[in-house]
Formats: sequence, C-alpha cells, structure tokens
Amino acid sequence: TAGERERGSLEPLLLNPVPRWVLAAGKWLAASALGCASVVFSLIITVNVLRRIPWHDLGIRFRVSDGELFSLLLLILPLALFLAAMVLFASTFARSFKEAQGYLGMLMLLPMLPGMLATIYPLSRRPWLAPVPVLGQYALASDVLGGQPPGAWLFLVAGVVTLASAVLLVALTARAMSRERIIFGR
Repeated sequence: TAGERERGSLEPLLLNPVPRWVLAAGKWLAASALGCASVVFSLIITVNVLRRIPWHDLGIRFRVSDGELFSLLLLILPLALFLAAMVLFASTFARSFKEAQGYLGMLMLLPMLPGMLATIYPLSRRPWLAPVPVLGQYALASDVLGGQPPGAWLFLVAGVVTLASAVLLVALTARAMSRERIIFGR
C-alpha cells in the first residue's frame, strides 16, 4: 500500500467502483495466503530437520507428536492472518516505501516480545493469556511443546479473538482508505 501510494498507483485503484473494504480484504487475503503458506512450509521443514537429529545421543529427550504439530499449526495460522492485517494497516499510513519499512521494523518486535517476556516471567500454564493475540499463541505453544496441551476451548478462544482482531484491522484499513489524506497525501 505504501509503495502504491508513493508511485501514485493507489489513486487510480481507489477510483474503481469497488468498495474500500473489498480492496482492503483483497490485499489482506493476498498477504495472508503468503503468510500461511510460509507457516506451513516452515513447520514442515523444521519438523523434518528436528526429527533427523539424534537427540537421544545428545542426552536430550525431545519428541513431538503429529497431533501436537497440528495443534501448533492451528495456533499459528490465525496469527499469520492477524500479522498480515497489522502490516496492511501500518503500511496504509506510510507516505513512502522507506517509511513503511521503518514502521514494519518496529512491528517486527511484536512477535519477539513474548519470547523476551518469557525469560523474565514464565508464560506457560497461563490460560488467561489465550485471548491476547501473539502472547496467547506463545503461551499455548509453550504448553503444547512442554507436554501439557491445554483444552481445545483455549485454542478456539485464541483463534477467534485473533481472527476478530485481524478483521477489525482490515475494517480500519478500509476506513482509512476512504480518507483524502491517505489517498492524496504524499
């Protein structure tokens, strides 16, 4: 969106008789498709690599079942949709591609924060974190990898809240695309 704004190709796109929410949703779904594909690809590669390492020779007991991997996938896919919506929303306000990269550089800290927080305050076995996007997924994934998978209702809560947050961000992006300052302001 920021690159389109900088090149001046956003104005002709928004002149088409298409509702703003359809354009925002299309951009979101395109970015989400790439995000979800990379999540699945990364999970497959990681699992194949980790299963080939002789952990028992190293004195480490490491075993993740296919059910646990599937539950991790169910946790992470809604997060990919949420992060794509967040990137779309942030890039809508950038005047240039470089400015958007600056915003996204700061946004990249968001998925890292739970890991940093977990070094100070353990996040596993905290079911009340489930409705918090990013933080809830991290806490639930820690439980799954720790061998204590939480109830299915926590996965449902985490997924629904994360998807609802993504839809809200897409709606806010569509609303922002209606403002003249966003369309014409360079």
